[in-house]
Amino acid sequence: MRVVTTDYPDLTRPSSRTFPGVEYADRRLWPVMAAAIAYCVLLIATIDNGSLWTDEAFSAYLASQKNLACFLSTLVRGDSSDLQAAGYYLYTFVWCHLFGQSEFALRAANIPFIALFVVALVWIASRVFRTRWSWVCPALLPYFCYYASEARAYFALASLSLVCFGALLAYFEHPTERERRVIPWLVLGGLLLGTAFHMLMLLAVVPMLVIAWANHRYLHKAVVLSDWPPAIRGLAIPFLLYFSYLTWTFLRSVSYEYTKPTLASMLSVPYTLFGFSRFGPNRSY
Repeated sequence: MRVVTTDYPDLTRPSSRTFPGVEYADRRLWPVMAAAIAYCVLLIATIDNGSLWTDEAFSAYLASQKNLACFLSTLVRGDSSDLQAAGYYLYTFVWCHLFGQSEFALRAANIPFIALFVVALVWIASRVFRTRWSWVCPALLPYFCYYASEARAYFALASLSLVCFGALLAYFEHPTERERRVIPWLVLGGLLLGTAFHMLMLLAVVPMLVIAWANHRYLHKAVVLSDWPPAIRGLAIPFLLYFSYLTWTFLRSVSYEYTKPTLASMLSVPYTLFGFSRFGPNRSY
C-alpha cells in the first residue's frame, strides 16, 4: 500500500535542515547560534563615535533637549518629515537621557534593533524557509552594516519590517495554535511601532504585506481571518490616534521644498543600498 506524505518535514525529529519547535538538544544548532551572535557583534562593532552628519545632528539636537517639554516644543516647530518621525526622536531622547549624549551613545540606540534583526532573521530562515543558513545571504548585504551605525530610524525600520513580513509568511506556513494567536499582534504591533518611528514604514511595508497576502490567497484560495479580529480591535484606537496625528502633521507643518529628482540622483539608490555610500563625499560637519 502506498503511503501519501506531505512535503513538510516532521519537526519533532532531528533533521539536518530544520529546527523550529525542536524540544531536544541538537548540537547542530550551536554553529548557527555562534554565527548569529558573531554577526550581531559585527553589526554592533560598526558603531563608532565619528562626527555626525547633517541628519544625525538633527537627531542629536532633539535627543539633547533638557526635558520632555523642551523636546516637544522643539519637535512641533519642525516640518512634516520631522513630525512624522516623532516616535524615533522620542526613543532617542529617552535613550540618550539614560545612556549619555555622545556620538557613540546616540548611535548605540540601534543596538536593541540589531538584536531584534538578527533573531528575526535566523528565526524566519528556520521557520519559513526550513533551512539553517539561508539567513546568511541577506545578512551579507553591506546595507545593514552601514546603517547599523547611523543615528537615524533606518535600521529600526529594517528590523520591524523584517518582523512584520517574516511573521506574516510564518502565518501562511501551517501555524501552531500559539502562532495563530501571537502573529496578528506581532504583525500589526510591529507595523504600528515602525510607522510611529517613520511614516515610510507605511509606504514600504504595507504594499509588501498586501502582495504577500494576495499571492497566498491566489495560490491557496483561502486565508484564515478568524485569528485577526482580537489584534485589530486591540490596536484600533492606537492606529486611529496615529492616523489622526499623521493628518495633523500634513496640515500643521511646512514641508521642505525638495529639488526635482534627476536620473543621476535615482542611480544613487542602488549605490547606497549596497553600502557604498561610505566611499562617497564626506557627509560629516
